[in-house]
Amino acid sequence: MYQPILVSTRIWDRLNEEQQAVLIEAGKEAEEFAYEAAIEADKRFAEVYEEHGREVAYMTEEDFEAWREIAERSAYANFVNEVEGGQELLDMALEVE
Repeated sequence: MYQPILVSTRIWDRLNEEQQAVLIEAGKEAEEFAYEAAIEADKRFAEVYEEHGREVAYMTEEDFEAWREIAERSAYANFVNEVEGGQELLDMALEVE
């Protein structure tokens, strides 16, 4: 699992522009690395399952849309209703590609 770089605004505001730029660049590099590593981990997980005689199923776009419709009526709706600021957080999450 890969973790984001976290810095409090109190600390961030104390850094000079060069230090901030270094952290931003490091974050971009870490994000790219983590994304590629996650893809490779997914492939390896599928290989291990298949090596042990398990079937790996992949969602089609149609499958995904059907799943999302169910999630919107259940998990998404619960999140919006039960979490303060839930709709705003959900909207931000759904903007990520």
